[in-house]
Amino acid sequence: VCATMVLTPDQVADQEHLQSRGFIREHEHPVAGKLRLPGPPVMQDGGWWGVRSPAPRLGEADKNRIFADRHSPVGRETSASRLPLTGVKVLDFSHFWAGPHCTQQLAFLGAEIIKIESPKRPDFTRKFNIFPHDMEPGDNRGGYFNEYNQMKQSVGIDIKTPQGLAMIKELAAQCDVAVSNFSTGVMERLGVGADTLRAINPDMIVVEISGFGKTGAFKHHIAYGPTVVPLAGIVADDGKTPLYPSSGYGDPNAGVYASFAIAAALVARKLHGGGQTVDISLWETTAANNIEGFANAAVGNPAYPYLGNRDPVIAPHNAYPCSGEDRWIAIAANDQAQWRGLCAALDWPEGERDPRFADNPARKQNEEALDAEIGERTQKLDRAAALKRLQQHAVPSFPVYSAGEMLHDPHLEQRGFFVELPHPEVGVRRHIGRPWKLARRPSEVDKTAPLLCEHTEQVLSRHLGLSSAQIAVLRQAEIVW
Repeated sequence: VCATMVLTPDQVADQEHLQSRGFIREHEHPVAGKLRLPGPPVMQDGGWWGVRSPAPRLGEADKNRIFADRHSPVGRETSASRLPLTGVKVLDFSHFWAGPHCTQQLAFLGAEIIKIESPKRPDFTRKFNIFPHDMEPGDNRGGYFNEYNQMKQSVGIDIKTPQGLAMIKELAAQCDVAVSNFSTGVMERLGVGADTLRAINPDMIVVEISGFGKTGAFKHHIAYGPTVVPLAGIVADDGKTPLYPSSGYGDPNAGVYASFAIAAALVARKLHGGGQTVDISLWETTAANNIEGFANAAVGNPAYPYLGNRDPVIAPHNAYPCSGEDRWIAIAANDQAQWRGLCAALDWPEGERDPRFADNPARKQNEEALDAEIGERTQKLDRAAALKRLQQHAVPSFPVYSAGEMLHDPHLEQRGFFVELPHPEVGVRRHIGRPWKLARRPSEVDKTAPLLCEHTEQVLSRHLGLSSAQIAVLRQAEIVW
């Protein structure tokens, strides 16, 4: 049974598992003194990711330290038509979310992703309950799978057969990276653990994503993205019932850290040679994003109270009603200039003169009255009008969108954020594309997620030199599909 504890940031820092893995470290700062804070959120066996110095004091500059470790440039790609990871081959064992999100980013950067699955054990998200409302469910129709596996190849091999395992090892000998996200020990039981892969290919970068990492007291515990969020000190606790956000942040967050670690390992390999084993923990990569909570605990302050949409210091900082059913706008006025802009945008000159709202401490002290006054004025405006007024007066604000509304946002449309490509089974559907733009490289997504085992023959013939007849024999024996 997948279960976890709900911890505050100071309790996270006390966890023996994290201390034994070197994630929680005591930092010596020349002014702040000893602070217990997170260290590197990724473990690897080359020692190139670490904390080398404390945060600098204001105005501090040590040019000797800054430039002492500078290496010669890695080299620049001269062809503007090629993406940064063009030519990099990734053997992708991952399923669900964290691993596929990692390899999705690598695909967006130009890497060739060879995804290993089979009809006996397809990626679980092919069957996840998100299908087009006008179609019967099917292995190639899952919206979840088709979102996170764009630009990949699906190769059907039964890894539990001797011949299937041998073929996967042959592929590993030709690939630069291998990615998995099973519980600790699963890859070893399948015969493709990190040590085995690195013995086959010493230059390979092997990335293993798991709930708690390959070492430590919790290494054999199971976890999912949603269960590590409470464990990272992020869930709000109002003294009654812990309140959880409606997303498994731990999964995509670990995927992003893993893709960053792979990019760094590829650079390290080019500079220094050799492969790398990278150990990614959902718990650590999620906790690394809670730096406000850790820093607050490290200097001896009590944990932040449950505040909902509010901020510990800033007021106003909330979501306010607009005209229409369930329409809201988020506003955060961080300083006096923005506060004056808010009063002007809402035609509320009295607000600027009201002693209850004279400065930020006063507004924070009178926050209930402040929110009521703002809400009374925003609910007379529709969201578009409220947004226009507030942004014209340089007030940080934006509508509270549902995911469905975001799919038709004109700003995202103009930036080409969405992808609409014809899929063989579900037709043209809207997906999220690359969440960033490269000024001198292509940024379009040009391939949909693969059909189950769609690229088996293509990959086996190109990389292993197998003929169509040989592949047909393997298919007959259900070693490949």
